[in-house]
Amino acid sequence: MAEMNLNPRERARLEEEKKNRKTRNKFILIGILIVLMIVLVIFVNSRLFYNVTTALTVGDTNYSVARMNYEYQKAYMNFNQTYGQYFSSLIDTSRSLKDQSCPFDANGGTWDDYFKQSAETSLTQLSAIYAKAVAEGYTLTEDEAAEIDTAVESYRTYGKSLGFATLNKFLSAYFGTGNSEKTIRANMAEELIASRYSDDVYASFTYTDDELDAYYAENADSYDCVNVLYTLISAAANEDEGIDADTAKAAAEDKAKVILAGAGSGKTTVLINRVANLIRFGCGSDSPEVPPEVTQADLAFLEGLGTSPTPQETERADRLCTLRPAAPRSIIAI
Repeated sequence: MAEMNLNPRERARLEEEKKNRKTRNKFILIGILIVLMIVLVIFVNSRLFYNVTTALTVGDTNYSVARMNYEYQKAYMNFNQTYGQYFSSLIDTSRSLKDQSCPFDANGGTWDDYFKQSAETSLTQLSAIYAKAVAEGYTLTEDEAAEIDTAVESYRTYGKSLGFATLNKFLSAYFGTGNSEKTIRANMAEELIASRYSDDVYASFTYTDDELDAYYAENADSYDCVNVLYTLISAAANEDEGIDADTAKAAAEDKAKVILAGAGSGKTTVLINRVANLIRFGCGSDSPEVPPEVTQADLAFLEGLGTSPTPQETERADRLCTLRPAAPRSIIAI
């Protein structure tokens, strides 16, 4: 009723103020939304996001995206080290792993699926072992803490050589987004404690010859396996060089005879070393499997192992490279 008695000039002034208030409120709301979006972007791109967001739950333990990134990268690097010179024939590093099918995946998945599953399996196993170790009072020893310090310093040096400004930037690039010195130290501590607990449990088992014979008799099919090695000799014809199929085949047969019967070619030495390594290291040389107790500190130790290791270093290296050693009676050499 009061507005009805206002003169036209006063009425216009009030309308203008109302319009200005609406405009100010709109700009304030837009400003708040922009600030919230900036905060969200910063949070998502920060290590905090990757360390507080749960990617995997094992029992009562939640593992972050950063930890899964770490296990994923570790699985990838272990696969690379296992296959060595054959790695490039399996994976094209110029393409995304999500776009490459994995021949080891029975369901036709990609390499990305393969490494994600490997990371989840490894972390699930490690979590169970670590939880058992902690329940039995295992803690990080001084030697293990020093081992972590050495590994971190080696990463620092390596990162600098590659041009990274800080250790954390290198670790985030090397082990996956969200990782830093703090997370790497925590991860390595868990791995070392779990590894020591596994070693202690393994060393505590004792069996008599009769028990071993009985177990072998019940599980002979799991141990009576044959490793086959072959050398492919090409017998392809080459018209440009005037070599027909018969000539190529004859040349290939001659080469095969030299390999099979040639004296002093090292066949016996190779065979003996192969048998010795099967007994000593089992599948360690040609299996893609990586035991869950093998840690990044262990890998750093193996990479830095010199040509003249101490007896203690040799013993540790042999243990790390061993995977289901073969019983002598299970090996057939032809």
